[in-house]
Amino acid sequence: TPTPAAQPSATASATASASASASASPATPSAASNLPWMSDLPADLRGQLPKMTISGAVYSKDPAQRLLLINNQVFTQGGNVAPGLDLLEIQPHQAIFSFQGTRFRVNH
Repeated sequence: TPTPAAQPSATASATASASASASASPATPSAASNLPWMSDLPADLRGQLPKMTISGAVYSKDPAQRLLLINNQVFTQGGNVAPGLDLLEIQPHQAIFSFQGTRFRVNH
C-alpha cells in the first residue's frame, strides 16, 4: 500500500542548466545523488523553468503507485508537468525532473 509522505510545501521557480545528462530513463538512487539540485542549475536555465509548487507526495515500492502533487495537479512518473518539463522519477524524499534535456532533482 502507498505510504503518504507529508512534507512542507516546496516552492521553486524553475530554471535549468545543460550540465546534466539528458536521459529519459529513471535514475537509480545512487545516480540521482550525482544530479544537480534545481537551485544549483545556472541562473539562465532556472529562469526558464515554469513555476512549480510541490505540495504533496506518495511513495510506494510499486512505481505505478507513486504520485506527486505539483501546482494542485496530480502527476505520476513519466508525466509532463509543463512544456519541456517532465517528471522522470519519484523517490522517497526527492523527485527527478528533466527540463529541455537537463536532468535535476528537487526535494519534496
